[in-house]
Amino acid sequence: EHFEGRRGLIDNMGFEAAYFKEQIAEQYRSSGYFGLDEMAMVQPFKTWWQQSEGRPRFVFMLTSMTHHPYQELGRVKPTGMLASKSAYLNNLNYTDRMMGDVLSWLQTRNELDNTVVIITGDHGESFGEHQLNQHDSVPYEEGVRVPLAVKFPGGKVQVGHDTALRQHIDLLPTVIDLAGAVMTGELPGKSLLRADRHEQLITSCWWADSCISLISGMHKSIYLPGRDQLLHYALGEDLQEHRDIAATLPAVERNQLIYEALRHRASVRLLYPSYLNSE
Repeated sequence: EHFEGRRGLIDNMGFEAAYFKEQIAEQYRSSGYFGLDEMAMVQPFKTWWQQSEGRPRFVFMLTSMTHHPYQELGRVKPTGMLASKSAYLNNLNYTDRMMGDVLSWLQTRNELDNTVVIITGDHGESFGEHQLNQHDSVPYEEGVRVPLAVKFPGGKVQVGHDTALRQHIDLLPTVIDLAGAVMTGELPGKSLLRADRHEQLITSCWWADSCISLISGMHKSIYLPGRDQLLHYALGEDLQEHRDIAATLPAVERNQLIYEALRHRASVRLLYPSYLNSE
């Protein structure tokens, strides 16, 4: 409830109700210091959904069991890289079961076909693939490439796989399009229902001077400001990012990539001065 000012955050977002771990934890087991049995969310969801009959609904469910330390219910906290990754995957499976319960319930009410369902993650997780753990300072694909599955209302969109560069800011304009709403002004995201695509994606690590990545097509650059080091990968041939080919780039191109990374960092600092939290 109080993690990162969560209650104030959701109030500012305009949610009319919220159910935190502190309110729904009774009779459910914790998963490590952060998580709670995902099934604890199912009944509050169903209750609120039924109480909101006859009007538009928007629900956000934040799962937690895949968070460090990845503790499975009824088991001790895993120790070691392999055990942690195994527990992480098992918790993902458990989360899938929880979502299956929710979606099956909507199906029995004949409401699933008229509901937009979005399943995504805020980041990936690293288990030593590049000698890094967790996600705070992981600019590699295991940290920044996340699932994004969207179930549109029946018949509205052709089923398929979008291979274009996408990111979370694309979800808001997509939902606006699906709702048939009209808005003024501009959004940084691009609706998944439209042909417009991102030419480049930029990601930043949690610590301000840790890492910045730039993805264009199937090429990805990682700049490490603290070391003044540029890495470059051809994702089409090396999705696991094992072969750094930055040395093969012309010096002008390397300097331009570093400039773009630093320009992005400077623009973020102008908007969010607290981004200096690591220095």
